[in-house]
Amino acid sequence: MAAFFNIWASADAQILPRLLEYFAQRDLLTSQVSARINGDEMTVLIVTDALSRFQAEVISEKMQQNVLVSRVTLTLAD
Repeated sequence: MAAFFNIWASADAQILPRLLEYFAQRDLLTSQVSARINGDEMTVLIVTDALSRFQAEVISEKMQQNVLVSRVTLTLAD
């Protein structure tokens, strides 16, 4: 199942490694990572094929707990 994480966060040098750490801790690879900065906000897209629905939801919730993150949307596709 493909999981698409769309993240809105403060533009900060630490946000990308912190977001990717959630996957590294589980020894998971991402198939796509992209980021754009617009003023003081950064939008990040992370895509992976290696998660169950439960795992994706847990990672999404953990991302939302990061103080630099303002919003996370998770889209799952078969």
